Amino acid sequence: MSFEFVDNSVINRDARKVIRSHVMKGKNTGKTRVPRHRSARLNSRVVTTVSRQRGQAGLCDTRHLDSVVTISRQITSELCFLPFPAASHPQSKTRIHQFFSLVSEALYPPAFCVSGNVPEALWVQYLFIDEAFFHCTIAISSACVDHLVLAKPGDSTMALYHLSRALRLINQKLSGSEALSDAAIAVVIVMSMYERIRGRYHAARMHFEGMARMIQLRGGITQIATSFDTLAQKALRCDLEVALHFGGPTRFGVQDVTYISGFHDLRNQVPVVQLQRLVELSLFRSVGNELKGAVLDILSLSWLLNDRAGLVSKLKGNAFQTTLIQMGYRLVAVSPLSETCLSNQLDRVVHLALAAFIVAFWLEYGGKLGSFPLLRSLLGTSLQTLPGDDPETQTILLWACFIGRASVLKDADDTWLVPVSAKAAQAMHIRSWLDVSRVLHDFPWVSVLHDERGEALWDLVLPGLCSSRSDEPSDPVQGEPM
Repeated sequence: MSFEFVDNSVINRDARKVIRSHVMKGKNTGKTRVPRHRSARLNSRVVTTVSRQRGQAGLCDTRHLDSVVTISRQITSELCFLPFPAASHPQSKTRIHQFFSLVSEALYPPAFCVSGNVPEALWVQYLFIDEAFFHCTIAISSACVDHLVLAKPGDSTMALYHLSRALRLINQKLSGSEALSDAAIAVVIVMSMYERIRGRYHAARMHFEGMARMIQLRGGITQIATSFDTLAQKALRCDLEVALHFGGPTRFGVQDVTYISGFHDLRNQVPVVQLQRLVELSLFRSVGNELKGAVLDILSLSWLLNDRAGLVSKLKGNAFQTTLIQMGYRLVAVSPLSETCLSNQLDRVVHLALAAFIVAFWLEYGGKLGSFPLLRSLLGTSLQTLPGDDPETQTILLWACFIGRASVLKDADDTWLVPVSAKAAQAMHIRSWLDVSRVLHDFPWVSVLHDERGEALWDLVLPGLCSSRSDEPSDPVQGEPM
């Protein structure tokens, strides 16, 4: 080691820096140094949250979540320096990192949403201050990564261990003063999510029913939204997914979504001229009055997402998720999937196809994060039995086939879906994917999400069209201007 000489008569800031640097030479070799300003900022925010939580008994006040850690999509480095409420294996932390990376892309697609929305306050706050929530997060992280990335069947040993610890801890909460706390409700929500990821929807519904009872005892979902709207948003989505899976009504109402931050009237986001064009489209004109409001809102959402895709000005992630929940609630309010509240068969097809449009945003990983078998079955039956050979009906049928295939319909459905789609395309004199694309963009259809799957279906449809094509030339169909 070389020598460093310092003039003791002048000990200023630069001299002190030289002394510290010389003393520490070799001691930090191979170590990654975290910038002091970043680690101090993160730890101070966590301490603020922990202090506020520990200073209260029973229900926790979460009105002011600005001090909760905000972690961007590149979450890995920040989590390395934050203490968890219980000892954990290094692999558990790795699973959490992977889970957040997957969730960020699924919940807030970069094509539509600004970055920096994930993880939300719900995950960050309780992950570091509540042991039951910590174990639940590791369990769901392990299940998600095992299912999506590693393609492992069943529950891993890690997931089962942490889930059992979480169950023991949440049972202690439920028998004490924290039975109705935000933390307890958050744990039950994550348990329901865990069961949905594993495909056990009946168990997920049991957790949801317990959570709904807890919320009722707290004064209702609006009371939760007032104190912690992120928690309310998670509860509403859980309610909607259970309703769409089993076909029943939602436990909460569409008006409850209006209390969540990020809620806005979609029609106010669309220029008046464009809104008038949407009203003139055949889809809006063809459906009954019960569906017109939902159709116009979802057409507005589709236009907005297509307009924002690729632009610098994008939606906030919270607003994006709240809007999807709002649209789903509107559809279930018109008619639960398993009930025939719509007498017109065309309206029934449109209603099911709109539901498929919404859940497509939740099935980003090829349907691995969830499934909606009832919606798939009902949509398939409706598409195969829809009467009417008029151009308007065939146009709606073509869109419903393509949006269904981009969402809930599977490879096994191609045996009937391809001929039904081919018949509709032939009736409309469609000859190319460009023709199909023109038609689809007059309906709820988001290019960056749906085009790839739609074009794959067209590749299956085209050979059948070529074999039955008439010798007489026909002009390709032109879609209505959207």
